[in-house]
Amino acid sequence: MPNTKDRIIETAFKLFLTRGYSVGINEIINKSDTSKGTFYHYFKSKEKLFVEIIDKFFFGSAEYESIACAKDKSFKDKLLSIVKFSYKPFNAISESIPETDGLNYLSIMAEYPKHSILKEKRLEKFKESTNFLEKIIKEAQQNGSIRRTIDAHILSIHFFTLIDGTILDAIMMFNSVKEAEKACIKAVEQFTDILAV
Repeated sequence: MPNTKDRIIETAFKLFLTRGYSVGINEIINKSDTSKGTFYHYFKSKEKLFVEIIDKFFFGSAEYESIACAKDKSFKDKLLSIVKFSYKPFNAISESIPETDGLNYLSIMAEYPKHSILKEKRLEKFKESTNFLEKIIKEAQQNGSIRRTIDAHILSIHFFTLIDGTILDAIMMFNSVKEAEKACIKAVEQFTDILAV
């Protein structure tokens, strides 16, 4: 059973996904079966709650380090692990709110420009992700898995945009997170085959 703070976060997240950011604090309080005093004990405002939700569900990165440092995985396997890690929150949304299939994430993304902290976190996430990808690429170049003539930094940006782009495709075209993930996996497999020495 989730604690009170987690219950508020989970309730608000579902409301934001199904109805957008316009959901009011009173509705979040009512649906999470809590009180105003309790809500404000944990969150100073709806914006603070929203930022914490995005941070929890979309900006976690501890797994990147373990993927990048794994010695027993090939270049391709590391990239495929990153795809699975990147899709994990969207698959979790699809499972917990099947009627949305995680596709209402666009309504959340539309809020990013309005909240400077989210814009900053998004940029941090981009830099962090491309740094990890660049590390994996350079290691693959050093061990002879892929060509050394490729610019590792530029390639890291290509891989990031490939993964991120298919997530947007899930929202816009596939109408299914699972289908978009499958397409992304195929694209990454083909891309790594092209890069192989």
